[in-house]
Amino acid sequence: MSATLIERITENVPEFRDWLLQLPGSEDGAISCVSLLLLGVFWCQGCDFDKAEVIIECLDQKKRDSIDKLESNWAAVVETLLFIATIFMLKNYCKHTDFELPEEFDEETTLRAITAMRISTLEDDTGLFDRTGLEALVFGPNQTLSKKRLLQKLMSNDCNWLFNDSEIRYRLQSNFLSEDILREVGV
Repeated sequence: MSATLIERITENVPEFRDWLLQLPGSEDGAISCVSLLLLGVFWCQGCDFDKAEVIIECLDQKKRDSIDKLESNWAAVVETLLFIATIFMLKNYCKHTDFELPEEFDEETTLRAITAMRISTLEDDTGLFDRTGLEALVFGPNQTLSKKRLLQKLMSNDCNWLFNDSEIRYRLQSNFLSEDILREVGV
């Protein structure tokens, strides 16, 4: 029986395989394909178009012409991407360095902030904060977008921060890691 690509890549570095097995959705020794693809959004050198296509591929396993935020796995894919960019990467960075996880990134609060970052409809008239959630930025009042329109929205200046893990952490920390904001969003 031939080895899988992941087995071949990780055969000489078992700790790398162990690390990948910590990705959300990985279980029973199998690495989550969706989580691995989403990790690639941060690691690959592809352009925003390539990264947006990966996210859409994770959203649409049935190859439809449009994406419905309620019928697709939009919430799960977005929250997995945000989890990888925050808790997953920070915990693993801290594990291999002397860096300590900042207090505000405790897992329970960060998971709530990730949900808030996805669903928030808060607006800030001062221009100091951007607390509009990704769903509102991408879908606006719509429930469904064509794949072409979703691709355009994800690549727009309003949303392309989604392709950069450090920008996600900054946005989360600056705008959503506050009990007052989490209460106001309702999470």
